[in-house]
Amino acid sequence: MRSFAAANRLLRVLQDLGPGTVEIVFVMEPDSLWADGVIEDLTGRGATVLSWDQGREIEFDVILAAHASARFAELRGPAVVMPHGAGHNRDLSRITGGRESVPTGLARSQLLRADGQPAVARVLLSHPSQREWLRRTCPEIAHLAVVLGDPVLDRMCGSQRWREKFRRELGLSCGQRLVVVSSTWGPYSLWGRHGDLARRLLGSLPMDEYRLALVLHPNIWRGESPFAVQHSLRDELDSGLLLVPHQSSWEAVIMAADVVIGDHGSVSFYGATLDIPFLLAADGRRELIPGSPTAELCATANALDLDSPFEPQVARAIEHHDPALLRPAVDLMFANRGKARETLQRVLYEAMGRRPPDTTPRLRAIDSPRPLVGKPPTAFAVSADLVEAEATCGTVVARRFPLLATNRQSTDPVFYVVTDLEVDPDTYSDAEIVIGEEIPEDLGAWFADVRAYSPYAALVAVRTAAGCILRFLDGVELFTTDKDVSTTSIAAFAWRRAQQPVPDALRLRADVGGRLSERVVIRRRG
Repeated sequence: MRSFAAANRLLRVLQDLGPGTVEIVFVMEPDSLWADGVIEDLTGRGATVLSWDQGREIEFDVILAAHASARFAELRGPAVVMPHGAGHNRDLSRITGGRESVPTGLARSQLLRADGQPAVARVLLSHPSQREWLRRTCPEIAHLAVVLGDPVLDRMCGSQRWREKFRRELGLSCGQRLVVVSSTWGPYSLWGRHGDLARRLLGSLPMDEYRLALVLHPNIWRGESPFAVQHSLRDELDSGLLLVPHQSSWEAVIMAADVVIGDHGSVSFYGATLDIPFLLAADGRRELIPGSPTAELCATANALDLDSPFEPQVARAIEHHDPALLRPAVDLMFANRGKARETLQRVLYEAMGRRPPDTTPRLRAIDSPRPLVGKPPTAFAVSADLVEAEATCGTVVARRFPLLATNRQSTDPVFYVVTDLEVDPDTYSDAEIVIGEEIPEDLGAWFADVRAYSPYAALVAVRTAAGCILRFLDGVELFTTDKDVSTTSIAAFAWRRAQQPVPDALRLRADVGGRLSERVVIRRRG
């Protein structure tokens, strides 16, 4: 191994191998720029990790690697190499400065020893079309190629019935849409070009209707450090972002998605293969092999317009999804569907000179998602409209956005709502509504404390054992037996902001995030 990307791939693939008498050890390739933390992670899982020098002293029955390297010739044992992502798409000449395009993982410099002999025993491909690239770039190896398919894709396809389970585990409410933002690494990646996209999406998509998850390539986590990544996204996390660690089950997050916004990374391709709507936010064809499946995906996919409102684009991608659009690119990437683990077992046993087991390894389900989350939002920008109004009843349509992610200089007709857990004084003082969602022990002291910090809030509301009390700055006080203080406060505020009189009994319905509440009776108090 030489990186977390390779290690993560091997850990996933090894799960699909049947039980046997094979002892598994990991060997770390020296001088890798992306090796930081890999050894500690593997030893933390209980794995045995050897240095390169230690590995050179051992006679291995077989060597399985998720990258290609001529240095495998230094180890004793047949080497079987596979890509650490979806196929072979990146152009190695962009790194080496070569004149001709060469797929990373299929180059002569990665597959041949210094004497021109093969450094590997088998090269595993995801599709037969990659044989042609191998014949062009390293014909000496072409006869060693085997079409494996993709074991990770097979596990995802086999676990699709768990989609609703994964959505529940991610905390999605009924009808809420999951938007997954995915980025590979490098200057042409989504993260490299539009690092603020997650924040912009959080500030543009109503939080009751949408949830946002972010999947970053392991090289981003290791290149910037896990601390730096989480620190840079602390406001996004506190705005509801689900941040998927690179060791976690990104597969489950993709399978739970309603739409993927991504770039030319493998995660985007897996989503497209599962017929999940896809929007391209960063076109990385400059570092891809022309005509490769991922290059075709970038050329064909609908692009996210970064200068236009996001929600209509996201909604359109979901509601008018055409699975046939990206099917040619997908069909060019993956073959041998559903048979990868059987093929891998056969190849490895043949390389060891052993007879493969008579049974196919069982398909294992995708692990549950375990994203990183922040603190629940305590401040919101709210747009609310009174769409129906009679003398004593009305309907309010409202949408909430996490205030940390919104543009507070915007001229949109919104008002700010905070809970009494908000601690930033400027945010608190700017709020037009302050709500208390927990029942206070001393109601009078709670109202006095809130007014001390926010003397000009138009409305202060709190839950009580019997319902909710709403006190307006002009002295009007209302009461309801409904205990949803947030929805009730927004509806009552919208009614009064529309210059409607307050009857003794007001009946309001509120549509917050597409969910229409039952009609709430709000009465004057006192």
